[in-house]
Amino acid sequence: MTAQILRRLIPRFFDSHAPNSRSASSPRAQRSTAIMDGLEARCLFTAAPATTVVHVGPTQAIKSLDAVKWPANSSHAKLDIILDYSATPYSVAHHGFGGDVTIEPANPNMQPTLKLAPTNYPTLYSNYKLYIHNIKTVGGNKGILTGTNTGGSVDVEHVTMTDGGAIWRGQGCVNAIFKDNDDLGMAYDYVYSNFTGIAQNVLIDNSNTKVPVQ
Repeated sequence: MTAQILRRLIPRFFDSHAPNSRSASSPRAQRSTAIMDGLEARCLFTAAPATTVVHVGPTQAIKSLDAVKWPANSSHAKLDIILDYSATPYSVAHHGFGGDVTIEPANPNMQPTLKLAPTNYPTLYSNYKLYIHNIKTVGGNKGILTGTNTGGSVDVEHVTMTDGGAIWRGQGCVNAIFKDNDDLGMAYDYVYSNFTGIAQNVLIDNSNTKVPVQ
């Protein structure tokens, strides 16, 4: 709409300043049309960010989550991480990242397991968006799967913490969604918690599990 309005106005401006002609075919009018063609293209055809897909597994080129190139904190790049099943849990160090990140199993019926460090600090810390589902964790009660800051969002679904730990410790968030997650042990503090920053929207729905929210 802005480009259409400017397309009508700018030729009039150039024509009104032409010394001998008000014709739409004058050089000034032609230049204004070319300017608007470029402006309109920039206004109307902004490309969506491409999605980078990374396949992680024992037989893949990338064999660990720690070897993945995570988006920079200020990035909105899209990254999909596909995890193969592995008999040995994937050890995961702390990663703070931006971008729109999805972590999911290659086969939803064979859930891969993440081994969280027992640091009592979030392993996967989202500064923008994180969606993680259909995985298991080990690491004991001081393992924390996810965290967010005030600009981050997280969606965790169908995750089983096999020996305890926390699913989320926020320092604020935009949106935090947790559905049908099982914690089969105890958390050092809380399974779901938020400190210091404002959590704008939080949903915890365990309606399809038999494990109470801690």
